Amino acid sequence: MALMAALFSIVGLGRVNYLALICVIQLSTAVWAWRHRLQSRTAASKDSGQPDLVAILLAAAGVILLTALDHAWTSRNGKISGINEDLGYFAQMATALPEAKLATVWTAVLGRWTQAAGETSDVWYHWGPIWLVSGVSKLTGWPTLAVLLNVIAPAINTVLVLLASRIVAQISGRTLRQSLLIGGISLIAVTVPSMTEAALLGKWLPGDAMPHFHPSLVYQFSYKFEAVLVLAALTTWLGGCTWLAAAMLFIAAVSAPHTVAGGGLAAGTLGCIAILLRQRRMVILAGGIILTLIAAWASIHFLFGVDMPKTEEAKLIDLHGAALWKNSIEGLRDAFIGVLLIAPVLPGIWHLIRRGKNPQQVTLGWLALAALAGSYIAYHLLLPDGDRSHFTMYAHAFLVVPIGVWGMYALLADGSQIQSKISTTLLTLVAIAGVYELWGTRAWQSPLPIAAEDVPAIKEKLCGQQWGYFAERDRNWWIPQMSALAGVLDSRCLRLNEIPDKDRKSNAARFYGSGRLYDLVPEVAGESHLNWSVRLATKLDIRYVVEFDRAPLPADLRPTLTEVLKVPGLRIYQWQSSPEAPHKP
Repeated sequence: MALMAALFSIVGLGRVNYLALICVIQLSTAVWAWRHRLQSRTAASKDSGQPDLVAILLAAAGVILLTALDHAWTSRNGKISGINEDLGYFAQMATALPEAKLATVWTAVLGRWTQAAGETSDVWYHWGPIWLVSGVSKLTGWPTLAVLLNVIAPAINTVLVLLASRIVAQISGRTLRQSLLIGGISLIAVTVPSMTEAALLGKWLPGDAMPHFHPSLVYQFSYKFEAVLVLAALTTWLGGCTWLAAAMLFIAAVSAPHTVAGGGLAAGTLGCIAILLRQRRMVILAGGIILTLIAAWASIHFLFGVDMPKTEEAKLIDLHGAALWKNSIEGLRDAFIGVLLIAPVLPGIWHLIRRGKNPQQVTLGWLALAALAGSYIAYHLLLPDGDRSHFTMYAHAFLVVPIGVWGMYALLADGSQIQSKISTTLLTLVAIAGVYELWGTRAWQSPLPIAAEDVPAIKEKLCGQQWGYFAERDRNWWIPQMSALAGVLDSRCLRLNEIPDKDRKSNAARFYGSGRLYDLVPEVAGESHLNWSVRLATKLDIRYVVEFDRAPLPADLRPTLTEVLKVPGLRIYQWQSSPEAPHKP
């Protein structure tokens, strides 16, 4: 999967880029493994190959079915179902990457104009699943959103369940068939439904409630590809193949900065814990993880000139004495709260620490606690203008909750009758909470404003071209909220009007920068916002403007447009000639 993503990126960009390191490491590792006849040192399955194969096929079928139900396009009333806006954005990015020939965070917005706007090099981002979508779409001719929802998402979900189940089998000593259910639960589990019950959580917790919002791994599509690599490294390490695990971790670090940040924080905190416990083995492991992550960063930075997609002005840390002290105290406070919030899986983590069958399992338990503490402290100390919630969300989705669930199953298998009953109850609770959270977040997604029967006519009119719209409310930093609709229509879209609070003043704008659209279309002194929007549409060759019932077009713009299609929920307009500003500056 990682190899295919890297190859698709080379073909899509038409050049060797930093993801090519994944090809080099994977192929080198394969040659080394073949030459040394590398054998897995994990316990052999108690079942014959055929029953395991049947279980794997049944599990894959179940995952594919559940993914299809979750990503169904149409609802009972004939409307297009609500689709996670992030998925629409990723589909738009997958469409734009090959034409941009540059992988930056502005690509989805600017497409082939990305380089003209001033972007000169690739940036470090979770491109893997996006390149998979883009590559498969090019090979099949299917729309990128359809590929994402119907091909890549079920494939990644299936691999994740199998990897998690493998780890459960390694820890508990049970067969893969017996561990499949627990592996799946570990990916959907949450200890507290914080996303759907955010108001309740925020009411009772001191300070900022944001670091305590912890969606499951299944909810976060942007994490899933990286999770495949991280879980592959974990299961290899648990099997005793340390060097192979290091290679997989290196690949995961090259793939996305999230792994370097999340893994580095967990390893650094683990190292501090190991020093206090005088555990030399854990100190060496923590140091090895940190060195591997640094090596991955150094490779892409110095060989390919790639770094984080942030502005030079964005701070990494606020070193003022008062701020440093305040943030450290708040980080420690939230880490303590975090321990309380993971109470349903804490017995599993503690079981690994106290009763792990080997040093790897003991270290795995400590790693979960280290990830929790390190992520909360980092949330308050690092990237004051960045999306800091990734620190805590990553730690919980990848390490804290899954490790707790795996440990709970080991406790169920090894513990007394009372411990087994308690473990079963707690596993049931976190599974129910996870399903409740997924159901609730799915309900957030409002149906798109068109009926399924109108999609062909709209697609025929737009012909895959980028279209514009105007809105008073939208997502941060020019990311179009309508990208999910654009994905359904096999096209791309762009909000043409600026929303200052979102596009200039938000944390995202301060961290990633807000000027590329203005670099491409500079503002003119005394010019109206509408004039600038029209000049932007002209520059980007946007021929169609779409009006929605909840987002009407500016009145001054209407004389310049001709309605070409009307369906319930939206109207499509075309410029009467090439777009011209309705008023002179």
